Amino acid sequence: MEIKRSFWKRLFRDVRSRYRIVIMNDTTFEEKASFSLTRLNVFIALSSLTVFLIFSGVALIAFTPVKEYLNGCNDVTVKNKLQSQMLRIDSMENEIRMRDDLLNSIRRVFKDSIDESKPPQPQQTKPTGDNHSIPASNNELAMRDLVEKGDKYTLSENAAPNIPGQRYSAGYLYLPPVKGTITQKFNAQDAHYAIDIVTKPNETVRATLDGTVIFESWNPETGNVIVLQHNNNTVSVYKHNAVIFKKEGEFVKAGDAIAIVGNSGELTTGAHLHFELWEDGLAVNPEHFMVF
Repeated sequence: MEIKRSFWKRLFRDVRSRYRIVIMNDTTFEEKASFSLTRLNVFIALSSLTVFLIFSGVALIAFTPVKEYLNGCNDVTVKNKLQSQMLRIDSMENEIRMRDDLLNSIRRVFKDSIDESKPPQPQQTKPTGDNHSIPASNNELAMRDLVEKGDKYTLSENAAPNIPGQRYSAGYLYLPPVKGTITQKFNAQDAHYAIDIVTKPNETVRATLDGTVIFESWNPETGNVIVLQHNNNTVSVYKHNAVIFKKEGEFVKAGDAIAIVGNSGELTTGAHLHFELWEDGLAVNPEHFMVF
């Protein structure tokens, strides 16, 4: 007990012992400054400095943007903004993916409908690109006016199903684009994703469903082509037309006159309609939906 008491007395005395720090000129030994310190004063000063540094660091992290750069200390508002941006990006990716699927479906309509592995059939008429730019004659303009105004009729998708040649599919009423004789049927194995229909001369081609014209052009292989996009994710394609009445972006009703049967393009041997029907990007047999 006596030894322990003497230890604490000696420690307390050493802590309170005073020391002097003198700053002198190394050449002249002139005293410039002096400080009187104790071990206790040094301990208190170092402890105070440590506490100050700790509180300064905590305040810097808590009340400045520095915390955003520390892992696990992000602001709740920043997290919510990041989550909202991620959801928007995900939605945009889904929308872009859906548009890409639609574009791929349309590309397949034009790419897969021609069997490039087989030589073209015998050709009788080979119009060039210049023929497409020839202005319409007065007789042709009169015929267009007669077809579009005098002989035009309209059927909605919800029309009564008692008209011959019409069938339903998932609540949609399909109207055959023309009446005639099918000379080549749908055959997916031979990459013929359409039916070829021979009709009377100058037969009117009509829209099979309500829809919007998404493509209208001329190319050397299939001549005058018009493509309609319908509400039930169906695309109908009409090729080898002599004349096209509608333009891209126009809305048409089922039964509206959209073209005249012709013999345009190199892949044809006579006046007929090459008719394709695509559902969800896949070619389907039009005879399953309508009677010609």
